[in-house]
Amino acid sequence: MSVLVQTLDRRGDAPRAARGCVREFLRGARSAELVADVEVVVSELVTNAVLHGVGAIELRLELVDGGVTVGVLDGGRGRPRPPGTRDDDEGGRGLALVAGLTKDWGIRPSGTGGKEVWAVLPSLDGR
Repeated sequence: MSVLVQTLDRRGDAPRAARGCVREFLRGARSAELVADVEVVVSELVTNAVLHGVGAIELRLELVDGGVTVGVLDGGRGRPRPPGTRDDDEGGRGLALVAGLTKDWGIRPSGTGGKEVWAVLPSLDGR
């Protein structure tokens, strides 16, 4: 089992930094598609933390049975929820992307009063 924990500053470039962490963590992964999917999920969750969260952002990645578990923590108490989007809306599709790319995802309280938004991406061989 391999684990990465990285603190990100609450800045506009945090999603880009998080994608770099994903690429480094999954260097040598057999599946470029899995790496790309993890990058999208991490980017969406970190973007939400930057826009709607509070305090520092912590990115957690864990490699389990060929799949990846992602956690994005911040100090905000608000709970993300997929908004009802219309075709002409410019935003609001991030959590729908997360749901479509993951085996499961959700929100849980963190031990520090904030929250963790987590997601599980299965290995591409179906495990």
